[in-house]
Amino acid sequence: MYFNFDQYRDDNLELLFNAIAYYDQLLDEQHFFKKNEFLKIMLTLQENNLQKV
Repeated sequence: MYFNFDQYRDDNLELLFNAIAYYDQLLDEQHFFKKNEFLKIMLTLQENNLQKV
């Protein structure tokens, strides 16, 4: 039985890089949602501040 170590390593590296790319995308999405929530809070605070004046 022949075992192609290079192919095995390449497949594992591809899986690793795909996982890293997916994790990076997930972090970007989480950052966007957190930033969006922060901006909504800031807008609400600003609107409340303007209503008081």
